[in-house]
This record gives sequence, C-alpha cells and structure tokens, in this order.
Amino acid sequence: MRRLPMPARPRNLKGPVKVFILAGQSNMEGLGGIKTLDALGEHPTHGHLLKKIKNEDGSFVVRDDVFVSYQRGSEKIKRPLTVGMGGWGADWFGPELNVRHPDGGYYEEPVLLIKTCWGGKDLYYDFRPPSAGKPGL
Repeated sequence: MRRLPMPARPRNLKGPVKVFILAGQSNMEGLGGIKTLDALGEHPTHGHLLKKIKNEDGSFVVRDDVFVSYQRGSEKIKRPLTVGMGGWGADWFGPELNVRHPDGGYYEEPVLLIKTCWGGKDLYYDFRPPSAGKPGL
C-alpha cells in the first residue's frame, strides 16, 4: 500500500469553515487511478492541470487548507486533501481531488469536504424528500 503524503507543517487556520457535502453514487467514491495522472501532462490542452496536483519532484500536492472526511468501508479518512481518498485505496482518487486546485483556492476560509457515496441508489426514489410524497412507479 502506498504511503500518503502529508503536509510538513499544518497552517494555523482560524475563523469560519466552508463546508461542502459531496454526495453521490459509485463515481463519487473515486475510481480514478493515480497512475493515469501522468498522461495528463502530455495532453496539449489540459496538461497544465497536472502542475496543480503534482509537485516538481513528482510527489502529490497536499492541501493544508482543505480537509476531507470520508468513510471507505471500515476505514475512516480524516485528513488534508490529496490523492488516496478514492474508492479502492491509496492509489485512487475521486472528484474531491480537484477542489481548490485550479487557482490555489477560491475561498479565504479553510474548507471541509464531507464525502458520502454508495452505489445502487436512485435519485428519484432514495433521495426523494419526504415532502414530495411517494414516487409514482
């Protein structure tokens, strides 16, 4: 199993926290393999994006201003944003990886991503608000 990168020294963050809930099905778990990211660097249009998630020495960027809370099976993930939070372990990532990477951060405040996902659910039925009544089948 790959050892995940950690920030050398976390920043002393104060003030309010922006909270985002990333809810979805199996694709939200994260089925992207980190071995595929290097191919991004060769893409003529999108290759520059690799520099947002990989350091010059080849290690992955760790965002010390974005934290992720996610339960993958029996494993509880609570750490700064980087790779390794995908559905199948340390060599996988999900859509959370690109949060705050495009320009280094949209918000001044720290960010908490609460990631929840599972397969086999239907938005029409399983996520229907009680006030909407029973779905017509």
